[in-house]
Amino acid sequence: MSFAGLVRMEAWKMMRRGRSYIGPAGLLAIVLPTAIGLRYGPMGTEVERYVGSSVTMIGSPLNALFIARVVLPPTVFLFLPLFVSIVAGDQISGEAADGTLRSLLSRPVHRLRLLGAKYLVSVLYAVGLTVFLGVSAFAVGYAFFGIGGLVSFGGGIAYFGVAEGMERLALGYALAGAYQICVCSVAFLLSVFMHSSLAPVGVTFALMLVMGAVGEIPYFERLKPFFFTTYGDLFLQAFRVPLDPERLLRGVAALAAWTGAAFGLASIVFSRKDILS
Repeated sequence: MSFAGLVRMEAWKMMRRGRSYIGPAGLLAIVLPTAIGLRYGPMGTEVERYVGSSVTMIGSPLNALFIARVVLPPTVFLFLPLFVSIVAGDQISGEAADGTLRSLLSRPVHRLRLLGAKYLVSVLYAVGLTVFLGVSAFAVGYAFFGIGGLVSFGGGIAYFGVAEGMERLALGYALAGAYQICVCSVAFLLSVFMHSSLAPVGVTFALMLVMGAVGEIPYFERLKPFFFTTYGDLFLQAFRVPLDPERLLRGVAALAAWTGAAFGLASIVFSRKDILS
């Protein structure tokens, strides 16, 4: 079977699994209450949570761009990695747990070609889920508030016109997507070692928690640049004034290194692994 055929087969298998739809449903369950709370709740109190209590508001910052910006931090740090690892961590371990991996490899299929197809489908899911978050947040925000300039916060408050605001959001979501691809790669690697579809999810999150905690200990500060979790907040740089291209490139390079290393190790292990189930 050709690589394109394997990708189509793996994509179809993923779409048939109910867990693949947990991510979009979960993201909508975050976006909708956020917009409803800002629309019908006490606006001043709600907005102060995001822009600070020392700011006097004249008019309203609420619009589609603001909603797309507001939902980024909680989803990038927690929910997107969870939903992405659920799918990526199931690619190999799920087949092994179901007993279908051995029969799949009994066909004239090259192992690395099959692994590449599964990995590509996982990466496309991670990217698609990130894009889905941005599009749904923008659409819901537009339906509730219309469109306008972007008020951003964190490390100060900045205002961008509609055109620049869209560009900054696109960059922010692209950087968030790069982090999700890295998380996806780590979960996919763990999936090669395990025979339970849930174990890679748990280990991925345990690894993220350990790296996050160790990186905050002064003694291990020199190790922090080598942890992929250090670059989980890279998307925030998209809203800084001015942009720091050097810092962005360093962060993307580190995530790319982790991504490549994870898939490379997965390829080595899978090509030599005895498939018993």
